[in-house]
Amino acid sequence: MIAAELSLPAGTVRGWLHRATANAEQAQVEAMRLTVHLDPLLGRLAPAGSPLTDALEALGAAVAAARLRLGLSVGSPTAMAMIIGKSLLHPLRA
Repeated sequence: MIAAELSLPAGTVRGWLHRATANAEQAQVEAMRLTVHLDPLLGRLAPAGSPLTDALEALGAAVAAARLRLGLSVGSPTAMAMIIGKSLLHPLRA
């Protein structure tokens, strides 16, 4: 379904999901480190139920903190999420 909407091969999307799941814990750590740097008063995020969901929540918090700290005109949320969340799709290490 996602692959069809993006006009991509299903294997490409499966690869993205596999890498995102495998890299989720490290991505969450990196996103929360940035979030706390940008907004030291933000408390811990409640667990969302899975490592990937937790990572996505942390990435969202980082984007929100960056926009708040640096101003609403700082990039689009999509562009910011791609920059901050690059570790989710980083190639897997053997």
